[in-house]
Amino acid sequence: RAGMRSRQENRMAYATCFMFMIAASLLLSVGKALRQPKELNLLSAHLDVMRKGTDIWILAGQSNTVGVNSEDGQPMPELAAPLPGHILMFTNDGVWTDATPNVHYGIHGNPDKDSLGPDMCFAHTLINEGVSTRVGLIPTALGGTNLYDQWKPGNELYRFMINATQAAMSSLPGARLRGMLWVQGESDAFTENTAREYGANFHAFVDAARADLSAFNPMFVVIMSVMAVRGRDQVFPHIDIVRQQQLDLKMEGLLKVDMAGYELYPQYSPPSLVHLTKAGECAHGAAMGYKYAAASAAARQGPMMHAHEV
Repeated sequence: RAGMRSRQENRMAYATCFMFMIAASLLLSVGKALRQPKELNLLSAHLDVMRKGTDIWILAGQSNTVGVNSEDGQPMPELAAPLPGHILMFTNDGVWTDATPNVHYGIHGNPDKDSLGPDMCFAHTLINEGVSTRVGLIPTALGGTNLYDQWKPGNELYRFMINATQAAMSSLPGARLRGMLWVQGESDAFTENTAREYGANFHAFVDAARADLSAFNPMFVVIMSVMAVRGRDQVFPHIDIVRQQQLDLKMEGLLKVDMAGYELYPQYSPPSLVHLTKAGECAHGAAMGYKYAAASAAARQGPMMHAHEV
């Protein structure tokens, strides 16, 4: 019996020693962590971002979604700076990476690295307003394209957008499809018929996209840019009709931001205001972000309005 007690005492002594060693190790680890607050804060922020997920936005439309302003003589706005780990883009190679201007570089063969669309400043605004912690951008737009044919449900650009979105959503854990930025209308303003059909065509486009992407969000928000007219009607003779069609549109989850008043720069001969400058694109994108932030705040108080005022 004395031998058994001795063995039990030895085992208890070993266990006590082992627990003391673990406790000491933990105390050393905590002490080291306390001496490295920056690294701990970064880790905590990263874990918080991953826990909250990523808010995904489709970028669709034509050249003012893409951005065509590398020759406007302006520097890249500060609000368009990359924000690694918080603003992502889905590349032409089908992978998620940190977003940098131009987000549409490589999409549909776009060779322009030095232009800016509304996307980066939009994403920054969502984060700054506390609406999102992490934003993912899916670029699908192409300059010079129309709604009545090229973006028509079932046609090439529409299919590209749906396929890219499905691939992007499936490859990013925690992805949540929030909506679409739509800056388009110039190419439907060349004839009166296509201009007058714009409202019906857009309604059909959104209905089809929401149905095809219903697995991710059957009622995602669409933020539309309402076409500016001044200085543009020589190139786009029926842009005023397209604008009125856009203003008259009423759909659930449709938000609008007026392009009028944002800076465009003269191009071509005779000079026409076709494209937004970098500053214009950034301010326009930020306005879209503020519009969505306001709508989100209002939605917490009650149902989202069918179409918010521009």
